[in-house]
Amino acid sequence: MVSRKQSCPASSGGEAGRVGRQARGDLPTKEEGVYGTIARIQPKRGREQDVIRHLERWNKERRPRAKGARESYAYKLEKGGMMLVAVFDSKESYFANASDPEQDRWYRQFRELLEADPEWNDGEVVGAVGLDLPGREVA
Repeated sequence: MVSRKQSCPASSGGEAGRVGRQARGDLPTKEEGVYGTIARIQPKRGREQDVIRHLERWNKERRPRAKGARESYAYKLEKGGMMLVAVFDSKESYFANASDPEQDRWYRQFRELLEADPEWNDGEVVGAVGLDLPGREVA
């Protein structure tokens, strides 16, 4: 079963929950906006390392073909479960990745490692410490 989206744009995990970062390119214009998702997931019992490996696989195999993929993070939560953050250079890039059949295949394999569908929280990135977003002043 797939969530309300056909697939998840979530990306890399890494050693001890650390995530590799894509080299920064030019930021989009204010009109394009930086866009992404924050997803809460619950790995099946004993499958957390499999989830991290699958996220690493996305970083290695899918990221180079996912136009506009910028940043990704995986957090192991102290109260259980994980949070994933995926950032794309635009809403269009984000949804283009989500509708890619290869992404859907990746997601279906990922979903098998989870207790339930991810809780997706999509939106425009409007602020970040240390990241200058177009059209936004850093305080």
